Amino acid sequence: KIKTPQGVEVKGYESLIGGIIVDNPEKVRGGRGELLVFEEAGSFKNLKKAIEISKPLVEDDTLTTGQIIMFGTGGEEGEGIEGLEDIFYSPEPYNFMRFENVWDENDLEEFGFFVPCTAYSPKFMDEHGNPKFEESKKEWEQLREKRKRAKDFKALDRLIAERPFNPAELFKR
Repeated sequence: KIKTPQGVEVKGYESLIGGIIVDNPEKVRGGRGELLVFEEAGSFKNLKKAIEISKPLVEDDTLTTGQIIMFGTGGEEGEGIEGLEDIFYSPEPYNFMRFENVWDENDLEEFGFFVPCTAYSPKFMDEHGNPKFEESKKEWEQLREKRKRAKDFKALDRLIAERPFNPAELFKR
């Protein structure tokens, strides 16, 4: 609502943004949505169940009416990351988009969308916002070398899990 000399005017689309802390996947039942975002999917032990329960919010039988986005980093073990890993490496059964595997040297031709740590540092972008992958990778490699000297032997593993170059590093155990 905006106050004007003529009174109060309603502007915009009157959209509603809601948030739910999904500590229990059953909380996502009911309603409708155009966009569902699952943040910290790499630490969500009931991710696949929550995704399956929320599918009717964005799908009407075989018609897709909205979108589900999930994202997160590695670093977890066991149930916390298994759902993200399963959906990432097999997106089609869950009705998620597949992308060509340009990151890992394995037999998989396609998997989920991946953004390496070398792609999003403002320090390593050209004037058009395009990443300078090689320059960024050199700096991350130097940081990894420094981290190898830490007394905490898991320090390097945590850095790699949070800032991977490829999916294999993200899901490394």
